Amino acid sequence: PTKSFIFKLPVIISDLFESPNSIRQSLARLKHRQQDVMLFQVLDQQELQFPFLRDTAFQGLELEGRLRVDPKALREAYLEVLAKHIEEVSLVAGQFGFSHTVFDSHKSVGPAISKLLVRRSALIKRSKSA
Repeated sequence: PTKSFIFKLPVIISDLFESPNSIRQSLARLKHRQQDVMLFQVLDQQELQFPFLRDTAFQGLELEGRLRVDPKALREAYLEVLAKHIEEVSLVAGQFGFSHTVFDSHKSVGPAISKLLVRRSALIKRSKSA
């Protein structure tokens, strides 16, 4: 008889706009359960590029209300903070051996997911042969 098994691979799809500590705690629980996890951080093109040129009113999603800002004054700092957050999330995921990929919601995710799955498959095959 052929042995079969069920392979579970939790996939987290989120903007991951949480504190790195909160993400770390959640991933630690999954690692404790011996789960392998893929994190897909999906961000809007405007979040990734901050292309705003004129005074813009931003609406907070967590009860912050509306805030009118000069985007040219904020762009550089915003992009630095975003890059740092993405890097921190990637480092946290890496601490547990989990993959982390950032997706632009305006682009097709198919090629990126295929590439990621091929890479993971190769890693799994290598670990089984070791």
